[in-house]
Amino acid sequence: MLGGKDHLLVKRWRELSDTVGRRVSFGHNVQEQPQFEATVKGINADASLVLELDDGSIVTENSGEIVYRD
Repeated sequence: MLGGKDHLLVKRWRELSDTVGRRVSFGHNVQEQPQFEATVKGINADASLVLELDDGSIVTENSGEIVYRD
């Protein structure tokens, strides 16, 4: 964040993204070794993904791969 506001690039990414609300597999080699499945809840100001796991816990990830499950 700059000056308490989201960076313009992150704001635009959110506007164009179809990822929020989707069910995904996440991992660093997601095709062969997915770490977990989750629902994407949002995109933070630092561009990390906010993910809700099946147990309701929230994690943020700023690197890795996702594959849409739905």
